[in-house]
Amino acid sequence: MRRRSLLAGLASGATVGLAGCLGATQYVVTDARVESDPSPLDVAVSIGNPNAVIQHPASLTFTLTNTSQRPIHVRNIGIWPLGLLKLSPAPTAENAKSGPSTILWNTAYETSPHVTVHSRSAYGTDRVPLTKPVRSGSSVSATYQIHGDDVNHPGTYYVYGDFDVPLLTYATADSNNFETYLPKVSVTIQQKSVLPGR
Repeated sequence: MRRRSLLAGLASGATVGLAGCLGATQYVVTDARVESDPSPLDVAVSIGNPNAVIQHPASLTFTLTNTSQRPIHVRNIGIWPLGLLKLSPAPTAENAKSGPSTILWNTAYETSPHVTVHSRSAYGTDRVPLTKPVRSGSSVSATYQIHGDDVNHPGTYYVYGDFDVPLLTYATADSNNFETYLPKVSVTIQQKSVLPGR
């Protein structure tokens, strides 16, 4: 009788644990692509870990390359080179300034002296411009995370700066005229089943 009661208790606990997992929506990044705008810079995006699940976030790595024959000064706020980024369902920059969005998290936010972090939904920046050169033919990379509990719903999202819509501004080494850089970066997210084999 005691053994049967113990097994019943274990089964009940497992059911509660599974119910907890089933209650958490999980996601998978199925596609990430870039339509670059004409500029001396080029950005590429690759999917590191596609699964935004209970155990860990999904990850995207952005690589920025200077394709010109001379150094380019890249400017941003918060962290360098790409700053604070977000995902928005809006396909145009005009509509991305407001409305729902999902933070693209970077662990550097928590260590930057220019970013104040209370949580992934409560953070800010002092907006001090951070400017560094990228040499001709050189690349710089940054990895960002997508946490499943930050995602509003599955669908196609677009990458924008969180506080300023462009990803960054840039200027040639002999100019103080900074231009905006806003390639069209799309990320497709689908809901992921928590049941084995699906």
